Amino acid sequence: MQSLKITLFFLIGCCCFACQSDSSDQAVKKEATADAAPAGQMKLTANIGELRMRETPGPESKVIEVYPEGTSFKDLGEVSDFTTRIQLRGIQFDEPWLKVEAPDGKQGWIYGGALNFDLNEGNGHLSTQLIDKRLQTLFGKDQKDRINLYRQHFQEATQAKDVAAVYREGIAIIEAINKVLEGKFNHLDLEKMPDLFWLQQCVPGFIPQLVAEGTEYMLFEDYRQWLPLAKATDSKVDDQYFELCASAYREDSIHYFFPAWTIQTWDYGGHSLLGEGIHLEILTAANQNLQNDTLFKPELINIKSKVVKDITENYTTFWEPQEAILSEMDSLLARNLQILTKNDKVALNVRRQQFTEPLKHQIQVNHRAGIYD
Repeated sequence: MQSLKITLFFLIGCCCFACQSDSSDQAVKKEATADAAPAGQMKLTANIGELRMRETPGPESKVIEVYPEGTSFKDLGEVSDFTTRIQLRGIQFDEPWLKVEAPDGKQGWIYGGALNFDLNEGNGHLSTQLIDKRLQTLFGKDQKDRINLYRQHFQEATQAKDVAAVYREGIAIIEAINKVLEGKFNHLDLEKMPDLFWLQQCVPGFIPQLVAEGTEYMLFEDYRQWLPLAKATDSKVDDQYFELCASAYREDSIHYFFPAWTIQTWDYGGHSLLGEGIHLEILTAANQNLQNDTLFKPELINIKSKVVKDITENYTTFWEPQEAILSEMDSLLARNLQILTKNDKVALNVRRQQFTEPLKHQIQVNHRAGIYD
């Protein structure tokens, strides 16, 4: 049997693989290898249906058995000393084959790209190398190195200033990743979308979601991951900031398209909830955060700007009736919040006056009633 090595990698979980690709997509590339891996305990899971186990590595080998999606396999610690290049579901794979054992006791070789696994489980060295391969295939070497460095910084953050720094580092990386993913798969049928949810393991603090009616992936801030990191430091300033963020996206603490001060009424839009007290609550909390410490000042100013924009922009429509809106506006202006600039206060005062005659100023209010005044 051919020598088996460890330093080859595979791109996880994106695809259905039945080894039926065109011959042009089955070019085999030999790569440099290192010492063979010891038998690992990494759990591998089929992320597609009709996954074929073969006698030897390679797409032309005899099929031993076919397994359904969700089947778990035991990693036997052997990796092919070559990779197979295949275009699947919009992604160019260049992955090795792994020797595994199925629940029925059968042993054989399965293509790496059709398997999911836990980055922190089993043979950590091998799983890290496999993640490297996936990231480089999808985003290129520079982004792969950047993502891995970010993950290291996230794991090492122990002070509030470190948390703030890695948070900003992560935001910049996510912007770059989302730019790569934008429109990448919208030519595919929904049933053929690749599985990229493994990215959550690679970029802690963020979570991938399918958007645009299931045709596109984006990563969003996941405050459920940031809050424990912040609470582990000896400062309260990072706790308070991420608690504010979670309250701004209170449904699931994920920074999605619609914050708490907006009610989504259709796929791509909704109405402002001004009049329910949420704008006042968020602005007051942001103001208190900023008075306590300036570590997250840029982020707090950004939240403030979004809330003020929701109130003052001409295109905003409103869910609540006029009376409720005027009541919250009066409470907000009476607070004289320091986080509000002079221009903010002028704009809010002008808007408050416009709410006294919404029809005259072409402002739609009271969408809650099914009509607007």
